[in-house]
Amino acid sequence: MVDPAPGPAIASIKLGPDVVVRTEDGIEVYTPLPMVDWIVSPHRPTVIHFHGEDFLLVDQRAPEDGGICYVLRRGDPDAALNVVGRTIVYDLGAVRERERERIDRTVLQARACALWALSPLLGLAPSRAKSELHSRFGLHPLTLTWASVVVEYAVALVGALALVLETTTGGGLTKLGGGWVLPIFGGASLVLLPDALGRTGRLIGGGLRQYGFYEWLWRRLPARD
Repeated sequence: MVDPAPGPAIASIKLGPDVVVRTEDGIEVYTPLPMVDWIVSPHRPTVIHFHGEDFLLVDQRAPEDGGICYVLRRGDPDAALNVVGRTIVYDLGAVRERERERIDRTVLQARACALWALSPLLGLAPSRAKSELHSRFGLHPLTLTWASVVVEYAVALVGALALVLETTTGGGLTKLGGGWVLPIFGGASLVLLPDALGRTGRLIGGGLRQYGFYEWLWRRLPARD
C-alpha cells in the first residue's frame, strides 16, 4: 500500500503498517488489511479513541493502490451516550498487537496445512499422538487414520495389479522396465494390508480415538470414546 499523498495542511502519522492522515473534520486510517472489529454502521457507530480524541467511524473505502481506508469524523460531545456503539482504543500498541495476532494466525495456518499434507503418515501415529494433534492443531484422528488406511489399500492394490500383470503376461511388466514395481509394492502390501484390515473396523465405527500402525495388535482401545 502506497502512503497517501500529503496535502499542504494535512499531517500524517505512521503506526506500524498503518498511516493516519488528519483531515479538517477528523482522520483517515489507511491499513493494508481490514480490521474486523472496525464496523461501519449508521446506527450506534463505532467510536475510535485516538490521541486523546474520540472519532466516529463513518465510512470504509478501498483506495486504488490497495488496502483499506477508514474515514473517521469527530464526534459530537453533546450527543447522548446511547447513540454510539463500542469504543476501540487505536494506538501503536493496538497496531502491534494486531500484527502479532495476524502473524500467529498465519504461522498456525501454514503449520496446519503442512500437517494436513502429511496426514497419511500422521495417521500411522499411535492413538495418543493423534489425540494430541487434534487438541493442538485441530487435526481429527478419524480423518488422519482414514488417510493412512486409504494409502495402505492403494499400495496393496498396486501390488496386486503388478502381480497379475507380471504373471498373466509372462513377465511383461519386467520387459517394459517396470520390474521394480512388483517387489517394492508387493513387499509393501504384505506389511500394509494386514494393518489396513485391522484398523478398518474401528474406522467404520467412528470415534475420536483411532489405532495407529499395528497398534491394534498390542493395545485395545475402549469400545466408546
